Formats: sequence, C-alpha cells, structure tokens
Amino acid sequence: MYSTSTMEYHHFYTAMSILKADGHNVFEFLPKDLYEKAIQDMKQAIIYTDLALFFSNRAILQKIVNENKFSWSNPEHIMRLKGIIMTACDLSAVIKPWHINRRTVRQLFQEFYNQGDDEKAQSRNPLPMMDREKAHDLPANQVGFIMGICLPCYEILARILPNTYPMLDGTRSNLQNWSALVAKQKAEKDELEVLQKANEEGEIYEPKHRKDKLKTSNSSGGNSATKHSRSSKTSTD
Repeated sequence: MYSTSTMEYHHFYTAMSILKADGHNVFEFLPKDLYEKAIQDMKQAIIYTDLALFFSNRAILQKIVNENKFSWSNPEHIMRLKGIIMTACDLSAVIKPWHINRRTVRQLFQEFYNQGDDEKAQSRNPLPMMDREKAHDLPANQVGFIMGICLPCYEILARILPNTYPMLDGTRSNLQNWSALVAKQKAEKDELEVLQKANEEGEIYEPKHRKDKLKTSNSSGGNSATKHSRSSKTSTD
C-alpha cells in the first residue's frame, strides 16, 4: 500500500480517520490555511519517526550547522529540526535514569523475544535481536544502538537547542553503564575460557578473585605470625 515508511504512513492515515470521527477533530476551528498546515506538520512529524529517514536528515542538518548556516527563519531548517526532535522523542528511554532505562530496555526486548518465538514457531529465522537464545548480546546491542543512533541524535539536537544538553548527558551516562556490562561479560567469558583450558590440561585453577582473597589472607597471616614472633622474643628477653 505504501512504498516507503509503511508503518508511519499507516499511523498518519489512522490519525486522519480519528480526526474525521464526530467530536474528534481538534483542528476544526482553525482557518482553512492553518488547518492544512497543521495536517501537513502532523504528517511530517509522524513520517519522521521512521528511523530510516533519520540518518540522511541528520547528515544534512549536521552540514548546515557545521557551516553555521542554520536559520530559524528557514522553513527547511525548521522542518529538519522537527524531524530530529521526533527521533529524540522516540528514543527518550535512553535519557532516563539507569534503573528506568535498563527496565524499559528489558521490557522492550521481551516483546522482541516473544515475536521471535512466534517466528520460530512458523519455521522462520528471527532477527538476532529478537532471538531469545541471543539474549546475552543485549548489552552489546545497546552500546551499538546508542553510539550509532542515540548519541548522534542528541548531539546535533544539543548544538541547536543547548537546553537539551541534559538529554545528551543522560544518553552518555547510560552508554557508560551498558559498556560496563559488556566489559563484565567479557571478563567473565575470558575467565571461564582460562578455567576450561586449565581443566583440560589437568591444572588446578583458582579464579582471580579467589587468588586475590587468598593473597590478602596469607599476607595478613604472615604479618600476624611476625608480630607473634616478635612478641614471643620480647617476652623471652
């Protein structure tokens, strides 16, 4: 039915159907010219929620900003900024405090996994991010998503609208948190590989945290023994 932005056009025409229902047209008292502009603005805003359009829109707007040519009186510049704002609204979970962002992402991916389960039941191969068996890749997926889409979006937005810097700060903070989870997973994987190799070779392997604990314990024990020895010597003297 639609050649591009299929879901977004569906949303727009659904919105138009709602507006045509009795008592639902919130624009009905606008003059004809303003009514048409409101409908066009609404259509553009909805279509801009298509992430496929984000990359080209951001690249064009980035060039305009880098050349210091952005103008609030230029309709094209304003339209492209609105597109960035719509993307920023769509991605807003990434700017929330860590505990909210993490919970929201897990809820979203649960929906993805449910869809993946349905596709497997139909003998279809789901996308990797919708495959429940690849749930361990979630932190890495989030790092790639934030770096490839979220950061570029909020960076250009903050350059034009400095008051949105807290949104950029929140995005960077959550990137650090997801990156920390990726690093933790890698460390655990590396340690497991060392353990498996040691077992295969018949060696006794102590995990690093156990080694550190034993080292600290032995060091404390050695100091106690030294103190006890000194104390005994003094008593003997």
